[in-house]
Amino acid sequence: LFAWIPTLTSVSRQAIFSGKLPQLFPESFYTTSKESSLWRQFWTERGYESEAVQYLKDLGPAKDQDLLEHMENDRVRVLGLVVNTIDDIMHGMVLGAAGMYSQVEQWARQGYLLSLLQRLMAHGFKVLITADHGNVEARGIGNPSEGAIAETHGQRVRIYSSPELRGSTQQNYPEATSWPQIGLPVDVFPLVAPFGKAFVNSGDIAVSHGGCAV
Repeated sequence: LFAWIPTLTSVSRQAIFSGKLPQLFPESFYTTSKESSLWRQFWTERGYESEAVQYLKDLGPAKDQDLLEHMENDRVRVLGLVVNTIDDIMHGMVLGAAGMYSQVEQWARQGYLLSLLQRLMAHGFKVLITADHGNVEARGIGNPSEGAIAETHGQRVRIYSSPELRGSTQQNYPEATSWPQIGLPVDVFPLVAPFGKAFVNSGDIAVSHGGCAV
């Protein structure tokens, strides 16, 4: 139901795996490379041995052997798993929301996720499913030509290192929202596109995350 705005993958997913506000992981705000260590830190602080906590991302048939080794290891008590297929579908989508729903349905019918859940439960794991963000279909309102001014050039959000830099872009996009720094690092100033709109060429259709869905 909720993801941490600006709902970029690096923000929301790290918040999930760390259990922390984004302002508490400023050094890795723009990357997912620290997820494994943040996940392990969360559980070791709650009494689990480091070897009992494991993390795997980009799950699919190619990672089945690694997953099986973790599931069959009696010392492994906690698994953090990332299935990135739906996100990959979204980032490659050119047919709008209808095309994305069709591809997600086709993927679901292949049974990988169901099989994954069944195997985990068969090995005694309790399973919780979450997502780091959702997605919306949005129409372009223009692509800001700002060079290296923005820290992140997302389709539904731009992030700047100061309110002045953000303000210079917002002058050309008065519909966009200067999002407050709630729970964010001190040098993160998001500019969020209006709902149903995106910072892509005017009139283009994009399926994207990164903003808010209201």
